[in-house]
Amino acid sequence: MHMQQSETQAQYEQLKKLAISDNDFELIRNWIYEVAGITLTPAKKNLVSGRLGKRVQELGYSTFGDYIRPIITVRPGDTAAVQERQYAINALTTNETYFFREPAHFDFLRDVIVPQWQGSEARRIWSAASSSGEEAYTAAMVLSMALSKNQWSIVGTDINSEVVNQAGKALYPLSRAEKIPSQYLKAYCLRGIGKMDGLFQITPKVKSRVSFKTANITQDQTSLGHFDLIMLRNVLIYFDKEAKQRVLDNLVKRLKPGGYLFIGHAESLNGLDYDLKMIKTSIYQRPAEKSGR
Repeated sequence: MHMQQSETQAQYEQLKKLAISDNDFELIRNWIYEVAGITLTPAKKNLVSGRLGKRVQELGYSTFGDYIRPIITVRPGDTAAVQERQYAINALTTNETYFFREPAHFDFLRDVIVPQWQGSEARRIWSAASSSGEEAYTAAMVLSMALSKNQWSIVGTDINSEVVNQAGKALYPLSRAEKIPSQYLKAYCLRGIGKMDGLFQITPKVKSRVSFKTANITQDQTSLGHFDLIMLRNVLIYFDKEAKQRVLDNLVKRLKPGGYLFIGHAESLNGLDYDLKMIKTSIYQRPAEKSGR
């Protein structure tokens, strides 16, 4: 009993020593803004401490500053520092999503966009900040049912490599299926049995149309190509105006003329500079190119 008390006391003393200072928080705050455009308010100080504290302790650093400085100044070829940098990014980025979130967007995709896509041209969708893949697979289910004969593909990207790997598996707890309409659930979701009990997986037919990669939307993404639809939903709320503009510029450059952009229903592009037409709340379209004389 006395041993347990002393161990607990030792852990408590260690955590006290690891309390994040204002200077170290500011260092982390400035760094995550620089690399990911994410604004951490002073109210997030405890969150940062909670998400990184155990890691700082595991690696034997005495302060958060000692942990973060080698990450900020990564030397070329320092694989360990690069990996630790990604670990810190993963820990500090928020990922909240679910299947058929804000379903009006997917109704618009099915009822308005898909009829415009009938034909032989291959179509591409970008799920920017795709988290664990629910948004991308939702769009894939809708297109599988409404546009099955056409060539189309979906790319999901996120700065968090951990959720990107998770998305690629297309494997989810059954509790995540509760918002999937029955027709899609029956057609495109496989319930696990045996060791996979309590899980479901997206069918190969749908999964094969979707790919994921780690990418930072605050940076240029020319390598991804161009898209007919880009979904950037419930992400802009984490950025200040300057970062929002940078992200929007990067995405609009990837949008084909006539292509659509979806943002979250609670988000707005007010105060930002963009060459898009608002079709309805949270849905924008890039003007089609004018034909020559």
